[in-house]
Amino acid sequence: MLFLSILLRRTKRVFLCMKRSLMDAFAFTGIFSMILLLFWYLFMGTEIALDDLLMSWFMIFLVSYVVCVVNQISGYGTKIFHAYDEDIIDDCFTHINRSSALFEQGLYLFHHNNIKEALRIFTEIDTGNYKLSQKEQGVLSFYRGRTYHLLGIFPNAVLSYEKAKENGFNMPLLPLFTARCFAADGDVDSAMKIYNSLIDTDHEFADLIRTDVGRMYLDLNEGEKALEWFQEALVRHENYAVAAGGAAIACLLTGDLDRSKNLYRIAVLNNINDLQGFKQYYDEIRKTVAPEQNDQNDRNNVN
Repeated sequence: MLFLSILLRRTKRVFLCMKRSLMDAFAFTGIFSMILLLFWYLFMGTEIALDDLLMSWFMIFLVSYVVCVVNQISGYGTKIFHAYDEDIIDDCFTHINRSSALFEQGLYLFHHNNIKEALRIFTEIDTGNYKLSQKEQGVLSFYRGRTYHLLGIFPNAVLSYEKAKENGFNMPLLPLFTARCFAADGDVDSAMKIYNSLIDTDHEFADLIRTDVGRMYLDLNEGEKALEWFQEALVRHENYAVAAGGAAIACLLTGDLDRSKNLYRIAVLNNINDLQGFKQYYDEIRKTVAPEQNDQNDRNNVN
């Protein structure tokens, strides 16, 4: 059954590529036909017989169409249907219909960082008169949630994530995304309820929980609470570089500048993500909490 399901989806993909290639093939045919006619008129000096013209047009169209179809199919590589996130989307939106075409367009925009336009398309599907399965509704709600999340519209992101969950969508990062949106929106209780349900479990991303909570308290300017969570993560070697970086900033907020410098070095040596962004953020906090220090000397000591 799995083989037949994969075969069916690949067959649909081929048909979709064939359908999409028609307009491109017609466009190429028109261009090359004009070039052919111009060449014939300028260099041959005779009229082209209608049969020859039709045959030339057909051959140009056939070659263009085959090239366009092959180019479309090759863009999916070894993917079964979708060009992105097949492990998340599975067999959803694999039909030859408007909603599937729109979803794929939105997915393309999402993965090319055109988040606002992707949200517009996902919303069009969600609010339009499209017949979606419960599984498709869950996937669609998740992607609407991600776009809202990335745009910083956290209440809407939470609603979309919860709608995805209600429709049976399940992936390990979903509760973390939801908790992060609660935290960013200032709803600490709701965020902690999710974090507490995941911490010290066999959840795939349980090792990110303590640093997530620490980051939440940093955003709330509660350095001591943030430091407690980052310290515990360091002891457990959970998300180590991020824990060290977060602890370094928390120590700045609590006034422990010497310890902050040591933790800063640990974060850098352990290849913290977005090193330049971390350095810039650290420097901004340091200047805020310790303005009396000589900036240049302190920079030399830290770097």
